[in-house]
Amino acid sequence: MESSSKSVKLPVFLGTDDSYQVWWVRFMTFASVFAFAKALKVGGECDLPTREDVTIDLTTLEGKAAAAAIKRNSVAVANLTMAFTTDGLVAFIYKSMSDEWPNGAAHETVKELKNRYHPADTMTRVEMRKQLNKVSMKPKDDPNVLFDKLASIKHQYD
Repeated sequence: MESSSKSVKLPVFLGTDDSYQVWWVRFMTFASVFAFAKALKVGGECDLPTREDVTIDLTTLEGKAAAAAIKRNSVAVANLTMAFTTDGLVAFIYKSMSDEWPNGAAHETVKELKNRYHPADTMTRVEMRKQLNKVSMKPKDDPNVLFDKLASIKHQYD
């Protein structure tokens, strides 16, 4: 696993609507390989303490779980920060910083990303319909191109 994980590169995000879904799938795969995917769960993982600087008793199972969750959060925030390529994207990290989490909370960053790039409201359905209405195929076009466009729109709103 060690040698194969070295070949997995951090996917960068350009901040465009059309690049989000591919980036997110790649980033989650990267997070799984490097064992910090749990930190990206919207709402936070159950073992994550309410503060980064909480005193933890590492002799208990709960303490070990909390320490591991804090570590996963730190790794997730670091990777999100490195994946973002614009000041606007880094602002998502700044927004997740608080007195409790001075370096940021990964799950808060993910919540803001999903609100921006993957909202689940009525306007989203209208936007999806607009995108679907733009998809067309000329007589000599390859049907696979049409299917790829439709799949891309479907995955964007699933």
